[in-house]
Amino acid sequence: MVGKTNLTFISKGEASSVQLVQNSFVTGASGRIYKMEIINNRFFVYVDDGGLNIRHVLSGLDMKNMDFIQKDKAPLQATHIVYADDRYYIMDIKGDKLYATNDFEEYEEVTIPGKQSSGRNVGLFINSMGQIVVSWLRITNNDQKVYINIFVCESLKDISIWHRSLEQEINTPRYVAFVPAERFIADDKIYMEYDNVSSVQVDLSGSCKILDRKLKQYMHVDGYFWCVAYVDDVPRGYSVCRSRDGNTFMSYSYRLSDLDASNFSMARILPIGGKYGLLYKDSTNTWYLNITDDILKIGLAENDKMPVYDDVEVTSILENDGKTYLGTGNGVIYEFQLDYDGMLQRPDVMVIRTMAAKEALAQSLQYTDDCIKELKNYIDEKFCGKEAVEDDSTGVEPTENEG
Repeated sequence: MVGKTNLTFISKGEASSVQLVQNSFVTGASGRIYKMEIINNRFFVYVDDGGLNIRHVLSGLDMKNMDFIQKDKAPLQATHIVYADDRYYIMDIKGDKLYATNDFEEYEEVTIPGKQSSGRNVGLFINSMGQIVVSWLRITNNDQKVYINIFVCESLKDISIWHRSLEQEINTPRYVAFVPAERFIADDKIYMEYDNVSSVQVDLSGSCKILDRKLKQYMHVDGYFWCVAYVDDVPRGYSVCRSRDGNTFMSYSYRLSDLDASNFSMARILPIGGKYGLLYKDSTNTWYLNITDDILKIGLAENDKMPVYDDVEVTSILENDGKTYLGTGNGVIYEFQLDYDGMLQRPDVMVIRTMAAKEALAQSLQYTDDCIKELKNYIDEKFCGKEAVEDDSTGVEPTENEG
């Protein structure tokens, strides 16, 4: 299970009214968190614990309470999970099986029509139309070629009829080792990393394109691919770059060296509180978050800048309910949240408000009791005489000498 939350750390820029509230969660894994998702209102965290063939999955209703999913009395190993047909479908890490489950306790294998026995998985996705996309690689021995098969259907409960079943050759040597962790879908295109410098983009019509960038070098945030890269026409080199298709990047005209960043390859663009954040490390090995709400001003030196209290080498990003979660290479998850009114870091505020409300209520009740008593005395004095009022106030019957 995920460990306890670290003490909350709060940082603030010199001229900023907003604060950065930071928490961290230690998982039971020590490897790279390469993907985080929310599926059917549950968190899923995928961890690389030792190589291509050991990839575990944690799950829970929140980031603070997650456990490793189990299958056959051992941690489940999977690369992709989707929710459809009122159950979860799981792509096995070995690349040759697809499973279905309702509760992650009992599993059944799902047969994919037309899948070759030698095929290896590329991914399991839900596209923008809500359809299920299953994709496999097929490597032939006779012509030494690699093909990708794409199956699209409405339901995996009855998959005898597919909307589309496509096969496309990937123009790449057979020996290329595709990396399961780096397979994802964005804008209805599948992206795969397969060597040290390139990636493959496959659209759902079956056409393939070789990209000249590694997936690890950029992120997909707010509908754009982002990277920090060396650009010849920018003074002193490094700039923020963005792209719609993951291949043709537009570089910003200003340089990031003004931030005193020490390692641009570690810089990450991330969504946070409806803004854009550039996370980077400076020459003193201190991490900072540079924040702006203008897509054209990401990374400018004049933006709000807040220190980050720990070494945050980001390997995955997830935004949910105003919070941004950062997966790292050592099994730790960080939670970032922007605090505009200074209330998030003071849990006693609600207690104080509650106490004040109770005190106000008590005063109000006392005031009501006093008013009722005064009204009663007034009525008694008018209709029963002064003696009755006095007698009522003492509770003693009047004698013959009194009066």
